[in-house]
Amino acid sequence: MKLNLTARLIPIFLLLSGCAHVALEGNSTSVETSQVLSPLVEPDLTIEPPSKPFTPEILFTLLVAEMGLKRDRYDIAITHYLHALSNAEDPGVAERATKLSFQAGAMAQALVAAQK
Repeated sequence: MKLNLTARLIPIFLLLSGCAHVALEGNSTSVETSQVLSPLVEPDLTIEPPSKPFTPEILFTLLVAEMGLKRDRYDIAITHYLHALSNAEDPGVAERATKLSFQAGAMAQALVAAQK
């Protein structure tokens, strides 16, 4: 029985793998992949450190915000991110607070975070 099933599956796999390598005839326009995949602007992937070091109070507030996210308490997370942003004035915290507020649908808080 097992041999019979294997004997039936082998031709099917061979047929499918053979069809995967068939070249299409007709209009074939060759485009270099460097033309297709080249981005218009190179992204800047450098991470800038905070302009000034975070105080222990700000670090604790950010930690509470992250724990709120971990527990799906977006209200706590947004509140603490905005509190940390008012004390830190850091662009990374502002970006995180803005994205989080948008994801949670809190547009008023997203506007406050985006203006910082």
